[in-house]
Amino acid sequence: MNRGLIIASFFFLTALCLLLTGCASTGTTPEDHYYRLTLPDTVQSLEVPAIQGVLTVDRIRASGILRERALLYSLESSPEELKQYRYHHWTGTPPNMIREQLIAYLRQSNIASHVTGEQTTAEADIRLRIKLQKFERILSDEGDDARVNLKLEVEVASDKRVRPVMIKSYDIVKPASDKSMLTSVRAMNEGLQEIYDQLLADLQKYP
Repeated sequence: MNRGLIIASFFFLTALCLLLTGCASTGTTPEDHYYRLTLPDTVQSLEVPAIQGVLTVDRIRASGILRERALLYSLESSPEELKQYRYHHWTGTPPNMIREQLIAYLRQSNIASHVTGEQTTAEADIRLRIKLQKFERILSDEGDDARVNLKLEVEVASDKRVRPVMIKSYDIVKPASDKSMLTSVRAMNEGLQEIYDQLLADLQKYP
């Protein structure tokens, strides 16, 4: 192969690489999105705390991918399979975010003299043990839903004994107003608010 042919081949391959690189760079990289939970502007507040003592919210338990930050979804036609979004994330892990939101809600509601996430051994305390069982988006042709499921155990500590007084699962399915991710996140948040309202009513039974 002569020198001229080698040079021509080099320039051809260089031009081809530049062309392919230019084509590849025209594709846009998907943008990452991050979501957080919020409380409503106003929370119903009791005039007098129903619990005259310390209400402790333990760390929320969750298994598998429910402990990860990626938003989850399933198809209505195949609820057995749970999938993760690649570019849609929570700002923190769902168990931690829900616990922080719940503590803030309970404090604003004035349900107890003191609401904490710290471990305590004080007498006459009420302790909440919670497991996050579902926190996902459900997709269907008719529309999308958000599903939240929390299993709650209420324990009362008195006379140096701990006794369970309630075990209950709260399961909420909220329809989203459209197919966007943001409305599904808002529906999840609304589902949590409904669960907190139900929990508040239940806790008033165990002063």
